[in-house]
Amino acid sequence: TKQKIFTKPKKLTFLVPCLLVAVNNLPFIPWINGANKFANIGVAEVLLFVFYCVLVGTFEEIIFRGVLFPSLLTCFEKSKKGLIKAMIISSLIFGVAHMVNLFSGAGIVETLLQVAYSSLIGGLCVFAFVKTTSIFSSIAVHTLYNFCGLLFNAEIGLGLGVSFDVPTIIVTIIIGVAVGFFVLFSLKNYSDREIDYLYKMLEYS
Repeated sequence: TKQKIFTKPKKLTFLVPCLLVAVNNLPFIPWINGANKFANIGVAEVLLFVFYCVLVGTFEEIIFRGVLFPSLLTCFEKSKKGLIKAMIISSLIFGVAHMVNLFSGAGIVETLLQVAYSSLIGGLCVFAFVKTTSIFSSIAVHTLYNFCGLLFNAEIGLGLGVSFDVPTIIVTIIIGVAVGFFVLFSLKNYSDREIDYLYKMLEYS
């Protein structure tokens, strides 16, 4: 089935809260306080890191939001209830897929936490895709989220290690809860016309 997922994003106002969550993944307060520092890097390292974030974000979005999510839509009734079921399940599968990190030496608690917040971010990305009807939106959210979160990572990013503090955690919780309510409210008011357009776009009418 040919799906029109690579279209120009619509209703970009719904993308703003998603991007806010992504940007907040950068620990600004520890950075300002000097706890998070950049390594001695060059242009090549910066470009390679940016390319990595774009590549991972694009690949995972095409797989999970461009292929898996539309496929799940066919398993449920064509309605808001069916749409939400597909969104939730695709997000959970995205989160559980991060269990693979156990094989790379990550701890169980660390991995379970990653599964939890990855499921939430997966939900945010599929929301961005559904509301703007474009895979480019979820790619932008995913890429920016990874970029901000991995920027100070000593192994993958450009820093000497990531440090968090209580104010950062509090701000993250506040933004997360606020955007969560925004997403739920937006889905509650998701019209039948929007559902019909989404299914038509994905050619699952």
